[in-house]
Amino acid sequence: MDTIKTSSTGRDPYWDIVKGLLIFLVLFGHSIQIVHLDFASRECFSHPLFKAIYIFHMPLFALVSGYFSVGSISRRGARQIFRAATHLLIPCLTMVAIDNAKMIYLFFKEASALNFRFLEPFGSLWFLICIFECCIFMCILLYRTSWWWRSFWCVFPIALAVFTPAIPWARFFVFIYPFYLLGAYMYSKRWNVKNVWVFILSSVAFVCVNAIFAPVHYVYSAPLNYESHDWVSWLVAAIRFVGGLAGCLCFLYLATLLCRLSWLKVIRDIGKYTLAIYVLQSIFFSYVWLNYFPTVHLNLLLSFVFAVLLLFLLYGCTLLINKSRVLKFFIFGETK
Repeated sequence: MDTIKTSSTGRDPYWDIVKGLLIFLVLFGHSIQIVHLDFASRECFSHPLFKAIYIFHMPLFALVSGYFSVGSISRRGARQIFRAATHLLIPCLTMVAIDNAKMIYLFFKEASALNFRFLEPFGSLWFLICIFECCIFMCILLYRTSWWWRSFWCVFPIALAVFTPAIPWARFFVFIYPFYLLGAYMYSKRWNVKNVWVFILSSVAFVCVNAIFAPVHYVYSAPLNYESHDWVSWLVAAIRFVGGLAGCLCFLYLATLLCRLSWLKVIRDIGKYTLAIYVLQSIFFSYVWLNYFPTVHLNLLLSFVFAVLLLFLLYGCTLLINKSRVLKFFIFGETK
């Protein structure tokens, strides 16, 4: 890929800037959903800025994950699955432990019913589970080089999610896996994202999809799964995919221009810890804000400022947690 020069540390600062900006969009999107609007009212689904962010930001995270998966799997082979399991699933298990500890606390404090939940807490970190599933299929896909083998493993996991309940969080996986594959393809073909015509066409498509996408559809879990796959579901999924792809291409092009700005160094540093910040923000919104500040609502501008401040707060917390090997393992799945 034609991006800026890789740094002396072996990291490409372009991708760190992309991830840093994306994790801010995650925080801003959740701020619109929870801090600006009422979380339970579903008002956010019709909010134009919320839709614009949600149509592409997690698909682009999947694309970035797929981009880097090829090199990791080429170096480690099937061992990458075990590494991904530690890195991606340990934070999910920690969320389960936190959620059930809360149930025990309420049982003793308020004599509430003791109802252990073992799957629901995974929902807030659904993306990590989907990426783990993508990693498994990518390891199988790269096992052989024949075109029919790779074509099969591009299509079969999606069919498995659409027509059977075999894959957890199938309604998310159906949308995420194609972008994961696209990232792997971009890595293999060294695709240049600086094409201005691709940017112009993508911008037009992105605006059109945002204009027509109905608020009744959650932007990356439209009803294309084993429970529903009629022609309307396929149409919604196609429109949703076009919007996500257009948003990804627009963002990648703009990032090539933004990465020349020296003040983005801090965003680049934040981009090195996106998984950690993603886990922390899930804990914050699920167990801090919704429990202690459920009635506090800010206007859109203050929600933006809130998201900026929260980003730096969580980044600081990440740096502190990284000093403890135990906390780093259980919260971020880091073993080093």
